[in-house]
Amino acid sequence: MGPAGPAQRDALRVLRPGGRFRFQPRTGQAAHAPDTYNGDLIPVERVKTVARESGCPILSITDPNTPHTIFEIAKPEVVSRRPHSPVGK
Repeated sequence: MGPAGPAQRDALRVLRPGGRFRFQPRTGQAAHAPDTYNGDLIPVERVKTVARESGCPILSITDPNTPHTIFEIAKPEVVSRRPHSPVGK
């Protein structure tokens, strides 16, 4: 896995519960200008795999497999594990 996998995992790791992470990776096509930085290639399936392994649902994928692909991923809310005490006790 290239640098994109660890970067996506770190972004999801530090995201607060209930927070959202929206980003635009390079999913295939590169810019053709000689002075343009093209970044790392991040296939759509790799983003889906990292989100699934992190337990974070993908809320939306806009224009998949185009230069305009945008992902929105959420970090689930934390569920309290404290037992509830009955009312009045």
